[in-house]
Amino acid sequence: MPKIICIGEILADFVPEGKGHILRPGGAPSNVAVNLARWGADSAIISKTGDDFLGRFLTGFVKSNHVDVSCVYKIKGYKTGLVFVFLDKSGERDFTFYGHPSADTMLMPSEIKESVIKKCSILHFGSISTMYKNNGAATLKGVKLAKKYGKIVSYDPNVRLNLWEGRHDAAKKHIKKYFKYADIIKISDTELKFLFGKTPDKKGIKGVFREDQLVFISAGKNGCYVKFGDVFFHSPGIKVKAIDTTGAGDAFIAGVLFMVDKTGKGLCLDEKHLREIASFANAKGAKAVMKKGAV
Repeated sequence: MPKIICIGEILADFVPEGKGHILRPGGAPSNVAVNLARWGADSAIISKTGDDFLGRFLTGFVKSNHVDVSCVYKIKGYKTGLVFVFLDKSGERDFTFYGHPSADTMLMPSEIKESVIKKCSILHFGSISTMYKNNGAATLKGVKLAKKYGKIVSYDPNVRLNLWEGRHDAAKKHIKKYFKYADIIKISDTELKFLFGKTPDKKGIKGVFREDQLVFISAGKNGCYVKFGDVFFHSPGIKVKAIDTTGAGDAFIAGVLFMVDKTGKGLCLDEKHLREIASFANAKGAKAVMKKGAV
């Protein structure tokens, strides 16, 4: 079984093109898995799609990028999720979700196999796959199994307030519950402000995260901030012309996981390694914004 497993949604993104929209593969965990595989990592996705054209198209796309899809399930009666992406002139995006609850929300705990999780080295998940009863229980089962077997757990809060329909306090409370399971955290500066009311500086984030958590705070064109134990530093961004920022965060965390896996040291990382990881992740995030679509 692949070394890096992502649990969560495979979705269809409709991104702006001319006066309309075009179909592109999406879903944050799926994007992470695809990026990893493209760079030569051994990755898999655990998810569920509808038994429909979009589900078959998306699963085929992910598989064609050499991601293991043996744990992607199909369900009748629920459609594969759709997301319309809207871009402003700077390439910043807004999302509108359709069809919720979609097929990915029906991933069941029984479909999370202990034998599969036991063989991985890193398990990655985001908050969207925890929002509903069934996929939330399934995701948590996977996370707890990973912890049981001493695997590295990676968490991206991936705040999408449109899904919460104005229930911002509920969103904060729910999303914050999962930080305690994470060994690696990727959080944007805006998410840090929303969830914790903090700014990305050493004083501002003091006490927010555990000392043994490896934290990357992404800051768009300004690069990222890294905290791990007593180490804290800023890694500058790479100046590029942003066309579409969709998937930039997914490429960034994929870059982090790729490099952590490549070092083969687990989380026994010194500042030199951390700076190399941050630079690589910044470069992958920057490259992602130079084209339309997440992957």
